Amino acid sequence: MEARLMRGLRRACVFGLTVCAVAVLWTGAQVYYVTRMESALDRAARGARSKDLRDQNFDHCETWYGRLDGFNFSRAHMVGSQVRWSSFRGAVFVGADLDSSFLDYSDFSGADMRRANLRDSSLFQATLVGADLEGADMRRANLAGADLRCSRLTGAELGGVRYDASTKWPDGFTPPRP
Repeated sequence: MEARLMRGLRRACVFGLTVCAVAVLWTGAQVYYVTRMESALDRAARGARSKDLRDQNFDHCETWYGRLDGFNFSRAHMVGSQVRWSSFRGAVFVGADLDSSFLDYSDFSGADMRRANLRDSSLFQATLVGADLEGADMRRANLAGADLRCSRLTGAELGGVRYDASTKWPDGFTPPRP
């Protein structure tokens, strides 16, 4: 019942580029409330004539189940944002500031994240397969359960990064000591 309802909510909330956050309070099998919280990121994505959101400020935005594949977030500010269960496949985050953001369960496959600031961010169970993280600042980031296979980590700062046995690293890459 719960899984079926959540799938329905996801379908209802993700319409084209209109993305939203859904908060659900469960007690047993009853839903007490569902709210739609639209962030600056939601409005910008919906109103975008192109996928170019360079240099925009999305600090502290909240978006769940977003579909932002191929968008350009170069030099964008997303400090302290909560962007979970979202898809950013092939998106560009060159020089973007995602410091202290929650990006859990999101898909960044093939994303260009060179020189991005991911310091103190949570990428729990995130997919970064084939992402270019060259020169990215990932100090103290949470990579528990993240999939970084085939990612490029040349020059990435990984001091204090957290990971677990389920974290998947690129072939031949030796992760830093915890």
